[in-house]
Amino acid sequence: MYDVITIGSATVDVFANTDSQLVKLLTKDGEEDFITYPSGSKILIKELNFLIGGGGTNTAASFSRLGLKTGFLGKLGTDQNGEEVIKVLKEYDVTFLGKKEGQTGYSIILDSIEHDRTILTFKGCNNTLKTKDVNLSFLQTKWIYSSSMVEESFNTLKTIFEYAKGQGIKLAFNPSAYQAKLGYNALREVLELLDVLVLNLEEAQLLLNKKDASAEELASALSTHDTDYVVITDGANGSTCYHNKIIYHISPSSTVKLVETTGAGDAFASGFVAGLIQNRCVEESLKLGCVQSESVISKHGAKNKLLTLKEAEEKMSVFDGKQTKKISEKEIREFTDPEKHLPSFSIAPEDKGFRLKNGKIIRSIEELAYFLKYAPEDLVLEHIGKDFNHFADWIEHVFGKESLAKLIREKEDKKSIVDCLLTSVKN
Repeated sequence: MYDVITIGSATVDVFANTDSQLVKLLTKDGEEDFITYPSGSKILIKELNFLIGGGGTNTAASFSRLGLKTGFLGKLGTDQNGEEVIKVLKEYDVTFLGKKEGQTGYSIILDSIEHDRTILTFKGCNNTLKTKDVNLSFLQTKWIYSSSMVEESFNTLKTIFEYAKGQGIKLAFNPSAYQAKLGYNALREVLELLDVLVLNLEEAQLLLNKKDASAEELASALSTHDTDYVVITDGANGSTCYHNKIIYHISPSSTVKLVETTGAGDAFASGFVAGLIQNRCVEESLKLGCVQSESVISKHGAKNKLLTLKEAEEKMSVFDGKQTKKISEKEIREFTDPEKHLPSFSIAPEDKGFRLKNGKIIRSIEELAYFLKYAPEDLVLEHIGKDFNHFADWIEHVFGKESLAKLIREKEDKKSIVDCLLTSVKN
């Protein structure tokens, strides 16, 4: 039984450092950056590095470094490059579960001007993973994580996801811009099966055809059920997660050292999902994604600076990036819709509102019921215990509702408390 199996591409990445120049062009869509080379010239390469990349192997290596038993399902060529991929997977203690056929994928990464890169990609056999190449009964795992899969490989991915969902396996997906620009309907069959969707801001905007939408708007719009996680990354602006009606945001560390961004998205996504697999809360999972990503971008290559679990936890203990959480604007608009308002209980006096551990002040039982419905589980559990229930005390002492308070004291979890409060509000 694996903790996680990754699906995705495997490539040999060649990093070429040359004396290129950056040109900025103004277009009707805004300013665009181009790396330029003199035409008809022989250009000397100052430094050349060969590394193993691809979303499938990058995330597999990261999951394994973070202490998870990991397998990689993908397609490799019957060439020397395929053997090099297998060698690196073994070094990271990742089991290869795919098929060897054709020519291994290959990428050329040009320079790193203004800390970004241009990549020339040959997909090779990455796009030709067939259903017959996969023995579904071998997918004994708790989670499956897939990076971008296109053409025939995407059809195979749909089959794998449908099978996995029926087996109770959790699913995470990180599509590329290639897929996102096809639009939501083209990916619907996969998106509606997911437990976790991770993509960057540009990809999210392409997927929903909303060029100017914010990460918060896009994340809540892409959520298909309350228990899923939609994460949108936005470089130096941090990352946003929508889960169970709550918007979480994390900013980068103040000490991050940026050298080159190849593999940053894979490192963040795998770190976040690893956190969930390890039963961490959303905030801790986002932090784990951040420290893994920030380590990777401090060095050339997508795997050269991946953290072990011990190293990641040390980084997390001193991580100083800002984290926030709130009810999403979408839910606030729905809650404040006059047509959806129920008759309100009495409002507590200004000095007798219920102050939650996160600082929010509640003024009525109705407000408490609807706030707790969308509040994180850990926030609710801070106010109830074996010998105390702050919600019941407030309801009894401020509103004099002894019978309701007694019922609340009998409840030991968020759902039971919320159901009891909502029943009282509706009656």
